[in-house]
Amino acid sequence: MTIGTRDGKQAALEFSFGTATQSAILAKAAAPADQNNLVGNWIGATASMTAAIQVTSISGHDAQVQYNIAGQTGQGTGTAYKGAVELGNVQFSSSDGLTGTVIFKVGHQTVSLAVKKFTPKTA
Repeated sequence: MTIGTRDGKQAALEFSFGTATQSAILAKAAAPADQNNLVGNWIGATASMTAAIQVTSISGHDAQVQYNIAGQTGQGTGTAYKGAVELGNVQFSSSDGLTGTVIFKVGHQTVSLAVKKFTPKTA
C-alpha cells in the first residue's frame, strides 16, 4: 500500500495484492466543528449586576458549565436541552448562538439578564 500527497488536501492511494491493483484519490475532510451554538463564553451586564457564563462542551444532554453571576459562582455538569442549559438555579438559553438570556435567583427574586457571545477580535 502506498499513500502520497503534494498539497496536504488530496492524497493518492495505491493498494496491490498479488497481481491485483486498486487506486483511489482521497480528499481531506474538514475537522468537525462543534455543532452546538451554546458552546462558548457569554457575557452581559446591567448597571447593578454582571453575568459571565462559559459552556465548554456539550455531549448529549450533559453540558460542562462555569458561571459568575451577580457575585455567585458555580461550575459543574448541567443539563442541555434544545437551545438551553440548566445548572442548579441558573438557566441559560440562546436561539441564534449570538445572543441569549440568563435567568437566575437573587434572594427571593428571579432575574433575567441579556448576554452576548464573546468573540475575541483577531488581528
